[in-house]
Amino acid sequence: MIKWKFKKQAAIVVIAIFSVGMLSGCSNSNEPQELTGEYFYQSETFNFEADVTDSVINIYLIMNENRALYWTGTFEDTALVDEVLVSDADIDELALSLFGSLSETKEFTIGDGTLIYDFSIMAIDSTITLNREE
Repeated sequence: MIKWKFKKQAAIVVIAIFSVGMLSGCSNSNEPQELTGEYFYQSETFNFEADVTDSVINIYLIMNENRALYWTGTFEDTALVDEVLVSDADIDELALSLFGSLSETKEFTIGDGTLIYDFSIMAIDSTITLNREE
């Protein structure tokens, strides 16, 4: 009788540990992140401001208190962390901006409250991490 009771208790403990492990594996990191909002990046050389609304992203380059459109294109309103989104440029709008990107697409890696992309203009190459305004 004692052996059966011990086996039953051991089985209950194993099931409980397994259940807790399964539940802890279900985290919010696999849920889509809401991307709509405003984002910022600051450095000693230049700054960026960006907004994501209605499936469009606009990124503005800020230098010496001047603001110029750098990128505008399609964008998802939600995405998973570490997902890479490809934005299709609004070429007509970018052609009107002195600092508008010449690329037809731009890849963005989604972070937890961040948008990461490669920036290249006038022999300056950088990886930019835009942080969501809280």
